[in-house]
Formats: sequence, C-alpha cells, structure tokens
Amino acid sequence: MPTLLHIEASPNGDASASGTVARHLAKKYIEHRPKWKLETVNLWAVRLPDLDPACLAAHGSLMNPGTAAAAAPLRKGEAPPPPATSPEWEEALGIAAHFASADALLFSVPMWNFGVPYRLKHYIDLVMQPGIAFAAEPDGRGHFPGKMTGKKAFTVYSRGGTWIPKVGEPLVEHQAAWLRQCLRFVGFSPIREIFVEPTSGSPKMLHHTLAAACHRAEEHAAE
Repeated sequence: MPTLLHIEASPNGDASASGTVARHLAKKYIEHRPKWKLETVNLWAVRLPDLDPACLAAHGSLMNPGTAAAAAPLRKGEAPPPPATSPEWEEALGIAAHFASADALLFSVPMWNFGVPYRLKHYIDLVMQPGIAFAAEPDGRGHFPGKMTGKKAFTVYSRGGTWIPKVGEPLVEHQAAWLRQCLRFVGFSPIREIFVEPTSGSPKMLHHTLAAACHRAEEHAAE
C-alpha cells in the first residue's frame, strides 16, 4: 500500500500551526487516494541516534570505499575489512531506509531563529545517506544523483511574521530554502510549499491564516 509519510518537526502537537495545516492536507490527500495510507513520525517522540565518530567513519566508507584500502593495502590472500559500523550507525541506516521507502513526503516545519527546529536538522542528517537517499558514486558530471526521483513532497512552513524578501538583501531565511535544497538534492519533484504566516497576532488573525493555508492544502492534495 503506498504511503504518505508525515514528518512533524514541531513539538507543539495539536497546537502547532504547521502541524494543523499538514494534518488537513494529509486527510484530504488520503481521501483522494483511498488505497494510500498515512504514517506520521513525530520527531520529538522518537529516538534519533547520535552521529558519533563511528557513524561518521561508516558514512565516509560509503562515500569513499577505496580510502581504507589505499591507506592499508591488503596482503596477498587477505580479505578486505568489513565496513565500519556501530549500533548507532545501524539505527541510522534503518531510519534512512524508512524515509526512502515512503511514496510521498509531508513535512510540517515551524521557523526557529530563521531556520528549522534542531530535531529536523538531526533527522535530515540521519536520512541523507549515500546509497539510500542519493547515489554513493558521482556520475560523469561529478554529481551524486538523487534516488528519490518520481516522488512528490509537500512542505508546510509556519512563521510568526510575514516573510517578504527584499531585492539585494542577504539571504537570512534558512527554513524553506534549506529544506527545499535537501529535497531537491535527493530527487523529490514536484515540491509543493505552503506558508502559514503570520501566526503571531490575534485569535481572529490566526484563524484567517490557518483557513487560507488549509485552502491551499486542499488544492495541493487534489493534484
């Protein structure tokens, strides 16, 4: 059964503006596709293993499989060493494989200090693994092709104020710009974005903001 995977990056649960709109999108998406199922991962309710030195060494062995052999050439008849690993690395690979198995992705992401919550950054660092999210070896142009091609992603971003970039201003928005680049790198297309803003204000203003964002969510869910 195809799966829409919802990654919740806000710790606010039902009170989350981004989560409210994302859940509405998910509901409508499944209504239009009754053979699909929804799976939700709350990043504040799951364990995310630390990327310790053993994990980084294992990651490096995937990206540079010849490095260890070059540093320590094998003697005649000697078997190559097993790939570097650790319990944390095996756990990270499981999380990455789960991410890659989804047929479509949905993220609900509040803006924290011009960027994203640290739990989301941690999660992305875990799932962006060579051989799973993108090719472990470069192509003829020196690029690492994404392995998520043919999959759609939805991203719902909430912000306390209304972000209007000005021409000539340095980039200080590292929320949508950062996640968009990550998703494009691994091949997601199309990427549908919904901005829930402003969320800071009167209850009436918030109601209007959520209603407008939910309307856009319904449009994207029906595509």
